[in-house]
Amino acid sequence: MSGTQKLSGWLVVPVVFFVWGVSSVWNWASETLSSTGGPEQRVSAQSAAVSDTVTEVEATPDDEIFLCRAAIAEMMGRDLGIVKAVRRLDGTVGTNYRRPTDGKIWQNVCRVEGSRIVWASLEDNGSVGRWRTHPDDEVVTFTLQSGSVTIHQTFADGSATSDTFKRD
Repeated sequence: MSGTQKLSGWLVVPVVFFVWGVSSVWNWASETLSSTGGPEQRVSAQSAAVSDTVTEVEATPDDEIFLCRAAIAEMMGRDLGIVKAVRRLDGTVGTNYRRPTDGKIWQNVCRVEGSRIVWASLEDNGSVGRWRTHPDDEVVTFTLQSGSVTIHQTFADGSATSDTFKRD
C-alpha cells in the first residue's frame, strides 16, 4: 500500500466532517458552545462614559470569542447579536453572521495577538483567506475593561474608528 493511499484514507473523515460542518455545525455551535452567556449590547463609543478609574484587564482565552465577535461586528458594521463565534480546532476563533438584507452567510476567522485582533475571511470552500497583516491593512486593537470591550480600527491613512460593546 502506498503512502498516498494511506493518507487519502485519513483525509476522508475531515473532508466529510467539513462539508457537513459548513451546513450544520455553525447552528449547533452557536447555540451550544457560545461562551458569551447572553446577548451583549452595542454602545456607541461617543456615548460611552469612560471614567479615569476604569481598569483595563488582560484578555483570557475565554475572552477571545467575545473579542472576535465584537471586532467582526465593528469592522463589518453589524449588530453584535447576529455574530456567532466558536473556538476552532486550530485555536483560532471562527465567526459567522447572516446578512439581514439578503440572507448570505459571511464567515471569518480571527486570532488575538497581544492587544491586536488579526482576521481573515473564511471562503465557501473552507480555505482561509488572506490574514490582515499587511502594512496597508487596518490595524484592529482592543481595550478590554471589566464587562466591556472597545474595538479600535486604525487605517493606513491615519483615520480611525472605534466602538464599545458591553456584556450583559
